[in-house]
Amino acid sequence: MEIKYIRNMDDVSLLCLYNLETGEYQIRKYSIPLPAEVRTDIGFFADVNHDIFGVCSSNHGPVFFKNAERFYLKQIAFSMEHHKLNDKTGEFLFITNNEVRIDEVYSITTLVDYDVWSQEKDVDFFQWLNNAVKDDMSRNRFFNYYTR
Repeated sequence: MEIKYIRNMDDVSLLCLYNLETGEYQIRKYSIPLPAEVRTDIGFFADVNHDIFGVCSSNHGPVFFKNAERFYLKQIAFSMEHHKLNDKTGEFLFITNNEVRIDEVYSITTLVDYDVWSQEKDVDFFQWLNNAVKDDMSRNRFFNYYTR
């Protein structure tokens, strides 16, 4: 059983303990710094509209998930789109085999609690993910980094 300890994109004290085999997960809050026995894996997750979205590394490349549904990105043909509907609302589309599998309209992350160097595209999970696979060079770099 492979459990991944994935950091929250907004709150470093929150971890998603994600079982890659079953899609079962738990969200746990830890004190900072994290206890020595807790070793985080490569990836991020976000709680959006009461659903858990995330990306983590695996031996088979990056795994994108929404709750228990998992997508091994190196093994499927996919595309992603992000649309800013207005200043406060975004839409994320995840498409496989010309079928929209995820269509998520959500409130865009605000930059209130971030450092002065962060930009919206860096702290908004869906914008970050979409930018990570936007072209062949970015996608290859993303695949290499998330293959462990």
